[in-house]
Amino acid sequence: SSSPGRKKYGKKSKKESIKESKGSKIESKKKNKKSNKRMSEKESKKKSKKHIKAINGNKVGKKSKKDSKTTPKHSPPPRPSPTKNKTNDRRPTKVPTTMTTTPAIKKPPRRKPRTTTTTTTTVTAQENNDNVKYDEAYASHFQKDGMSYQEYIDAKRARNREMLMSSGLLDAVANAREMAILAKKKTTTTATTPRTKRRREDKSAAPRARRKSSRIAGIKAEDRYVVQERNGEFTVAGDASDVKEEEPVGFYAGRVNDGSDLSLVEAVKLSEAKWHTDDTPQQTESFLRGVVSSFPPDKDSGGSCSGGGGISADDIMNQIASLSITNPETDVAKVTPERIYSITSHPHTILACAGDKTGHIGFWNPSPTADGGTTTPHNVRAHSSCVNYLEWNRSGSHLFSASYDGTVRRFDARAETFEQVFGTYDDDAAFKGRLGYDCDDGGYMQYACLDKRSEEAFFASTSRGRVMHVDLRRPVVSCFEMSAKKINSVSQHPVDRHIIATAGLDETVKLFDLRLTKKALGQQVCARSVNSAFFSPSGTYLLATTMADTLTVVKDGHLKSGTMKPDRVIRHDNRTGRWLTTFMAQWHPLHDIFVIGSMARPRRIEIFDPVKGLLRGVSGEGLSSVCSRCCFWKNEERMVVLGGNSSGRVSIIRTMS
Repeated sequence: SSSPGRKKYGKKSKKESIKESKGSKIESKKKNKKSNKRMSEKESKKKSKKHIKAINGNKVGKKSKKDSKTTPKHSPPPRPSPTKNKTNDRRPTKVPTTMTTTPAIKKPPRRKPRTTTTTTTTVTAQENNDNVKYDEAYASHFQKDGMSYQEYIDAKRARNREMLMSSGLLDAVANAREMAILAKKKTTTTATTPRTKRRREDKSAAPRARRKSSRIAGIKAEDRYVVQERNGEFTVAGDASDVKEEEPVGFYAGRVNDGSDLSLVEAVKLSEAKWHTDDTPQQTESFLRGVVSSFPPDKDSGGSCSGGGGISADDIMNQIASLSITNPETDVAKVTPERIYSITSHPHTILACAGDKTGHIGFWNPSPTADGGTTTPHNVRAHSSCVNYLEWNRSGSHLFSASYDGTVRRFDARAETFEQVFGTYDDDAAFKGRLGYDCDDGGYMQYACLDKRSEEAFFASTSRGRVMHVDLRRPVVSCFEMSAKKINSVSQHPVDRHIIATAGLDETVKLFDLRLTKKALGQQVCARSVNSAFFSPSGTYLLATTMADTLTVVKDGHLKSGTMKPDRVIRHDNRTGRWLTTFMAQWHPLHDIFVIGSMARPRRIEIFDPVKGLLRGVSGEGLSSVCSRCCFWKNEERMVVLGGNSSGRVSIIRTMS
């Protein structure tokens, strides 16, 4: 039972709950209005009190909202508006309940400037029609050198006038004034240029005809177009009835002659005029005859392909340690006119041979003469374009050279003639009987090397990915398509001579069997294009120079198949740029060590071992530039390194004797 007086609570209906919620909302709104009114009244009172305090410092009365907004702090009150006629003004006037009076702000008095009083008694007198003030009492008592005051003053002025006249200052001042006046006149006066009259257009003349294209003018287009361009010749298709064929200028592909033998005198005369005189052909002949007479005929240079030669590894290291280049006068010479692309040495004597980009071949014997100097270099021009390959045969009687112009020449040192043993030609009937007929693929010959099986045969690669094997004994040319891009080098294995290695722009080093050339035996994938890939003298190592700044060495690559991974990767800066010839690391003809130029400073030529890495970087006073193409002299008893740079200079690095 519930206690009396306590209400019983139960569930409310929806209507009752809605009424209660509405009533509570109305009450809360009323309370908020009352509280907002109280807050606004308090804030208005506080603001009025603060404003009055700021002006008077005491509580004077209330101030209207309009006055508080417009009147800034610490400023005089606004002026009262002029009274208007009550009859005209119909607007009701508001009478303020309280008046606020603001006292006028008094400005501080200005300070008077300090004045100093000086008492002087002066009188006036006339002299030379000028008013001069002086003291009469002082002048009456003045006596100096028997002169009165006025006489003394006159004498002093006359003396000063004479001094100015004698010094020339008055004349200088007068001249300066005249010059200033003249300069002012020049600046103010401007030269008047005669006006050019415009030519009036003759409206009576007929209007000029506007230029129109053949299509707008309604002229029918010519029905011919160029299909192919090769070696300066154009293949035209369509209606070519009115096309005149130009007569060929010069020889095929711009070569030096028609493919006949070139004598030494003719080759000297073909070189640039500044590189030879009237006596140069005779001097070159006598120079080469002296070199040829220094070794017996048909002498083999010896050596083996075992990779070790006849000396020990310690002897090789001692020879490398004693290499030096110190004298620029005897160890460096300008051998070719332009950039060097190939370099080699004679197998029996230190005869440097270099080929440049304009077809010149330079010969230089750096051996000291009787008077302590060196012989003058001699150069000939046997090709019309870059000489990219030079190699002497084993006996040293013939020098083979290959060029971008598509020819291979053989220089006979005894007969003193340059014989063209091979040249690429197109399928024209005029060249049908020549060796190399229809072998021109539109590119240029990139590299060549002698066949180790016979000196009467060689390999050659082109810029279109073709490799040619030329046998001069039969004669026969065999062409193999081994890449879709340029092949930079070809190398034959010294033991398994049916295996060759190619490297080029396809970023791979490929191994091919000449008996099965349709598919590569194996390949090494590089990050960028490969400048060269050569087998070592022993055939154990395959060395590649890549544009990925690496020198890679693969051991026994000819025994592998599929994808080959390098056994050693040597970091080497190979970014020679546009104006330098690219690096191509070259093996020693008898030992498994290789040489390459360097971009490091000071300039140097570096010698590496495929297993140990860098053996030594040779530098000196005579080596001041980058030697892009380097090679060893084929000799066991003495080590000599030759380096050619991009200005045609050859540097000789040899062991200390």
